[in-house]
Amino acid sequence: MLEAVIGACYLCAGFERTAAAVVEAFAEQIDEALENPVDFKSALQERLARRGETVVYEVTSQVGPPHDRTFAVAARVGETVIAHGAGRSKKLAEQDAARSAIDASADAAAGAAAGADGEPPADGEPPAGGPAAESE
Repeated sequence: MLEAVIGACYLCAGFERTAAAVVEAFAEQIDEALENPVDFKSALQERLARRGETVVYEVTSQVGPPHDRTFAVAARVGETVIAHGAGRSKKLAEQDAARSAIDASADAAAGAAAGADGEPPADGEPPAGGPAAESE
């Protein structure tokens, strides 16, 4: 029903006025979607593309009868498996693997920022591997 109303507004008022109204009406939802993507595969692909890499998803197993199957997939960058995922469809399993890869990269980044001992650096101390480590 909402799509029909938006379509009628477009036909009566044109794209510019309708687009502005739609963006204003759904600003909160748009911001939420941009901050918390549901499409983890696209988010992962965008991150990897910045480094000139791509991800390939490979089904590693299928368990259960056709009406109640669970798929397991591995997400690979080159020859390296970066994450695993599972789901009731191949698409859901791939999304789960992409989410796992994103979570793992965030955890790795947080660990690197915390330093080798897993603790954040004390005030005034450079992070492990920072400029002070090079002069030692």
